[in-house]
Amino acid sequence: MGYKRNRDLHGAPYVWRAAPDGHNATGAFYDKLQSLIETSVERNAAKATIVTHSLGGPTTLAFLASRPAGWVAKYVASFVPISAPWGGATLMARADISGDNFGLPLVPSDYLKPVQKTSASGVFLLPMPTAFGDHVVVRAGSTNYSAADMPALLGDLGLSQAAAVHAHLEQLALNADDLPAPPVRTLCITSKGVKTAQTYVYSDAMSPGFDKTPDSVEYGDGDGTVNLVSLRYGQDGGWPTDGVPRSFMTVDGVAHFDMVKDSSVLAAIAAFIGQNASSVDVVEAS
Repeated sequence: MGYKRNRDLHGAPYVWRAAPDGHNATGAFYDKLQSLIETSVERNAAKATIVTHSLGGPTTLAFLASRPAGWVAKYVASFVPISAPWGGATLMARADISGDNFGLPLVPSDYLKPVQKTSASGVFLLPMPTAFGDHVVVRAGSTNYSAADMPALLGDLGLSQAAAVHAHLEQLALNADDLPAPPVRTLCITSKGVKTAQTYVYSDAMSPGFDKTPDSVEYGDGDGTVNLVSLRYGQDGGWPTDGVPRSFMTVDGVAHFDMVKDSSVLAAIAAFIGQNASSVDVVEAS
């Protein structure tokens, strides 16, 4: 499309362990992202389109919600979140209990648990009642944990730091489902039809230091990483109808990490960006 890196096409990497409160600290990611967008928009005389993948979606939504009045309208033309976990993901509950090795061979599930159980981003993306309702996320012995029971799960696991982060984000209204709808023209791209874990079953009760893998897993729909109810949170009533143009695209059978290279997804992004001004900025967050 004629974009050139570091002129009108930019990457915006961030510390994936942080949640929006950390990103919004003075001099942290949000300040850097704002500066990058301002500099490039002014240089190219065109507003930015922000393209994100996965956690980049709610992370960027929190960024847009935290900017000064009028800033978004001045600098941002549109937003393209891909595979965003708007209502959290059941996978994050497993990460706190057993750890998650992301399917890497020869890596034990609990190898990454020390990092995962203390990461604010993991708490930020725990499954949320607004998306999952009373669905049982974890069944442990005789105890069922729904999305509303995530604080109790953290307490039973003795994860005091994660529990404190959860309470802090709740107080600041910064959990993913607390965020307002995108304030700019948006194309939300998701996938379905990929087997996705929706309930983890353990024969033993949760207790401090517990790190066993699930005895069984019950599956549902999604993209293999994020559950469908979370991916569709915005279009299924999580975002109000307020006059801001928002469209939704769903592809079938494309796994979470493959979305960034799927030809139909890339074509949709190109078409969406082409409907903006003749020259627009693209910022990629993943």
